[in-house]
Amino acid sequence: MPSARDRLATLVEATAIFGALSDDARAAVVDALEVRDVRRGSTIIHQGARADGLYIVDRGRLRVELVEDDGSRTVLGEVGRGEVAGEMALITDGPRSADVVAIRDSRLAFLPLA
Repeated sequence: MPSARDRLATLVEATAIFGALSDDARAAVVDALEVRDVRRGSTIIHQGARADGLYIVDRGRLRVELVEDDGSRTVLGEVGRGEVAGEMALITDGPRSADVVAIRDSRLAFLPLA
């Protein structure tokens, strides 16, 4: 059975956003990751909030939802295993553009900004 670190390393290696990194840089990413278990229905990213990092889905599924001024929600998409959520606000240095909600119990790897 692989160790938790080996599992995270495999996840990072398979995630497209990290594909161009050197082996040393990917190892640094793995070392910085925080594993977070979230329950179905939990909001992990709040629209309008300041970016503090990004999430990689290890298992489970997330839904990206735009919250309209009247409180209604528009589903923009879903995020599955090996995919990333929350990277756009880091790239643009702007607020989070949508809510991200766990639609299944999920295990996420969080890469903090600092």
